[in-house]
Amino acid sequence: MRLDALATVLIFVIALTSMLFLYTNSRFIFLRYSVEAWKCTEIQATKFALSGKLDDIGLIEIKKLYWNLTNNTINLGEEDRIIGCAFTYRLLENGTLLYVKTCPSRRC
Repeated sequence: MRLDALATVLIFVIALTSMLFLYTNSRFIFLRYSVEAWKCTEIQATKFALSGKLDDIGLIEIKKLYWNLTNNTINLGEEDRIIGCAFTYRLLENGTLLYVKTCPSRRC
């Protein structure tokens, strides 16, 4: 077997292994940040439903859909260096559907 063919196969195997390694590690990092964003969303939805005061963690979008199909949208914060985005729904005691979407720039 020629040495150039052996070197080509060896480089191909090393490149493929490194690409698969980087892909699996980046997938876990992305998943962890998405879970962190979802956790922040749940915390902010509970705080808004109970008291109406929210933390300054990044971009927060709140939509309230009332029973007569009118809605109210509130945008808080600014989009800085986001770590992920997530959303959740809550049904309030007066029949209002609450949609909360957060794109935090830091951990909660």
